Amino acid sequence: MKLTPEILEALSRAIDHYGNTAQFAKKIGVAHSTVLFWMSGKTRNISGSVWDSKVRRLLRPFMPVTIRDPRRPYLPPAPSEQGRVEEAPAAPLRLPSIGFSLMDKVDTTLQSPVTFARSRGTEETLLGEIAADSDFLLVLDRPDFCPELPLGSLLLVSCGNYAQDGDIVIVRTRHPAELFLCRCTRTDDRIRLTPLNPKFPAMEWQNQENAEKVFWIFPVRKILIDLDKHCWKDGALVPKENEAE
Repeated sequence: MKLTPEILEALSRAIDHYGNTAQFAKKIGVAHSTVLFWMSGKTRNISGSVWDSKVRRLLRPFMPVTIRDPRRPYLPPAPSEQGRVEEAPAAPLRLPSIGFSLMDKVDTTLQSPVTFARSRGTEETLLGEIAADSDFLLVLDRPDFCPELPLGSLLLVSCGNYAQDGDIVIVRTRHPAELFLCRCTRTDDRIRLTPLNPKFPAMEWQNQENAEKVFWIFPVRKILIDLDKHCWKDGALVPKENEAE
């Protein structure tokens, strides 16, 4: 992982949060000199294994930008009969899918939400969507997450991206341990989460306190409501064939 200005800024914030460079190095399990080389510019990259296993999760609360690990959404271009290269249509997309309320059992220190969804849920087939290996689907299964959305709505969530100002996010707080669907507002020094259910109060704190306030937070890329195959009845999506019966 290249040490971009944004990552260096996040490292600086994390070092301040944990006290000093030595304490931060101890926390992530690398040599003190390694962190000094990162910050001084003597090292311009963090090795992939160190980034994935030691740094990325701990640095997440301090990141001001999004980092993506995109997957090619289309099949390789195929030549036409005239010899021109044409883009092949997007293949049907299959993503792991679980109920939103199951997310309170996800411990991101042990496994990714995608791995959890594959082990506990099902697969949903989507057409015309672009996704990465770090994306998964949540099925809205409780009305208190967002009363304005019908039960059965699909949330396309990315656990490979960092929440940005203005994003809709799923959040698990630490104290108390609860799940929320929120609008995220963030500046250089503060984060504010406003639940989409207005009966819950907004939460706000300094960026440096985020590790103590939030267990995990992931952005919602899309909210999908299939009204081609479903109708919206009594607050939930019902398959049209069932409605016809």
